[in-house]
Amino acid sequence: MRLRGLYIVIALVTLAFFSCQKELSYESGTLITGNPVPPPDSTAASSADTMRATIDNIAWVAKTVSSSVISGLSTVKQLEITGSSQNGPPAVSLQIPLAILPGGPYAFGISSATGIYLPTTTTVLLSTQGQLTILENNSTTRRLRGNFQFQATDPTGGNTQTDLLTKGYFSIQYTP
Repeated sequence: MRLRGLYIVIALVTLAFFSCQKELSYESGTLITGNPVPPPDSTAASSADTMRATIDNIAWVAKTVSSSVISGLSTVKQLEITGSSQNGPPAVSLQIPLAILPGGPYAFGISSATGIYLPTTTTVLLSTQGQLTILENNSTTRRLRGNFQFQATDPTGGNTQTDLLTKGYFSIQYTP
């Protein structure tokens, strides 16, 4: 009888220990802790504007996503897609040629696409290597979706900070 009671106590302690779960928090657009339900398949079409990435092994989900068409010195129009947290940094921005074709991977660089990461309000890091894959660029519905990953560093060399953005996904309906 005593042995049976000991087995029951061990079973209850084991059950209590292994069933602990951390609380999830998405404050300021950053996943603080826990194991969220996996995000939807990045190849599935989405009607919502969204951006997410894993930044230095920490999952991040933008609270707001916006886009704007910019014209620089070149004749190629660029679409800037920005995902940001609710109260400031971090923020991720992608500058992509508006007429980019589905496919890839496209290398991040000055001539094709640029990734920008703002870990703080005073730090701007640019993509030095990485890739972008366009899943959809529908000129009728104006929906652009894609996956991205890049290493972000200070372009001036004044800051040695390097951050790695992986498993990036965005979906945005833009206005030309």
